[in-house]
Parts: sequence; C-alpha cells; structure tokens
Amino acid sequence: LTAATGADLSPDGQRLAVISYSDLWLFSRPADGSDHWLSSPSIRTALDRNVVKQVEAIAWQDDRTLLLGNEQRDLFTITLDELGL
Repeated sequence: LTAATGADLSPDGQRLAVISYSDLWLFSRPADGSDHWLSSPSIRTALDRNVVKQVEAIAWQDDRTLLLGNEQRDLFTITLDELGL
C-alpha cells in the first residue's frame, strides 16, 4: 500500500476504501469482526494520474458508489459495478 491520502468506511460497514495518488484499495470487513482491515482481502485498482491528478479525498456516496476529489477541485465517481464488484 502506498501512502494513503484518504479513507472512508462504506455506509453498510462492509468495505473500507483507501485512496493514494496512484491507487484505490478496497478492503473487505475482516471475517473475525476485528479492526484489522488492512489484513483482510483487498482489491487494488490503479488510477490514471493524468486523469485524477493529485487525488486526496475519498467518500462513499452510498454502499456502491465512491466519490474522489483532487487538489484541483475535480470530483470523480467510481461505482463498484465499474470495478467488477
């Protein structure tokens, strides 16, 4: 995991989204119910820095939609469907 610039827990509490300048990571809720999110299975998606530039913030709009924001004040939406989930 590269240096995180933002993170948010989904409204249903089942996924943790972590953003860095170059990657989006999604972690599933740990099976044992612990807070060891970064030890649970994850999905990594590379971000196109030419598009997202200096992305620094992430938030869940709902259980299936993520909002990303960058230093340039651009907003991006990524759905779990787009990630094949």
